[in-house]
Amino acid sequence: MSTDTASSPATPTICVFYLLRHGNSGVHFASFVRSLQKNRTATAYTPVVIQKGFPAGVRHRFIESWIAEDGTPARCIDISDDGFDLLAYRKAAAQVEADYCLFFNSYSRILGAHWLDHYCNALRQLGENSLIGATGSWQRPTETGPFPNIHIRSNAFMISRKLFLSFDAPLDSKDDSYQFEHGPQSMTKRVLAQGGAIAIIDRNGRVLLPDQWPESNVFWSGNQELLLVSDNQTQHFQLLNPRKKLLYSTFAWGDGRSHAVPHSRSRRFLDRWRRTLERVYSYASLMR
Repeated sequence: MSTDTASSPATPTICVFYLLRHGNSGVHFASFVRSLQKNRTATAYTPVVIQKGFPAGVRHRFIESWIAEDGTPARCIDISDDGFDLLAYRKAAAQVEADYCLFFNSYSRILGAHWLDHYCNALRQLGENSLIGATGSWQRPTETGPFPNIHIRSNAFMISRKLFLSFDAPLDSKDDSYQFEHGPQSMTKRVLAQGGAIAIIDRNGRVLLPDQWPESNVFWSGNQELLLVSDNQTQHFQLLNPRKKLLYSTFAWGDGRSHAVPHSRSRRFLDRWRRTLERVYSYASLMR
């Protein structure tokens, strides 16, 4: 057997981005960093903090706390406060050299170990031009829009950097961002039109195709117990009363596929306090 490895494919390079807004509380970033420290991954990556709207020369004090498992410290990219999340992602992706980008929004929190390993495994299964998310939905873009409107949500998604930067959709306004996430020319639809595949991954690393999403117990499904990355929308769902929980699940999956597990009022109260205490502890631990 030949020992020549010159023709072996190089290991893909990955940048993992976190969007840090100047106007946001540091508690969100602290919770994100703490979630990374609790949930390790074997796949190498470069951490990148997108500082959006910060004064020139200012660095958030928690950035130095984000260090990848191999010792790589977080890089910082400053951008203006124009636009919303997806525009910030586009600007930041244009300033790095990497094969793949994984974008986390300001409210993201990792809930399971091997999180990046799971994303990469999904890409290996589905192909390099795939779009992998932590959550997806069938929700209509408007009340009268088509259903199911299958799309990957933009809170925690991984995609080829080259493919992401090839999309020329306008991203200047909030409506532009909504359209790019779940409109007629969404990122999901563009990936599929170019022969790519889409999927979400759960906390156990299962690669879930769109028809599996309603009963996946991931986004607005069940008790979301298999969710890999939480955000403000999934956190809000956990605190809803049973009637509203079912209503949200129906928005996402339709009358025939909605699936929500109700919690008692006391359980929702305890969940709210647990989340508050966790955020306080995360912030205090990074302030030491």
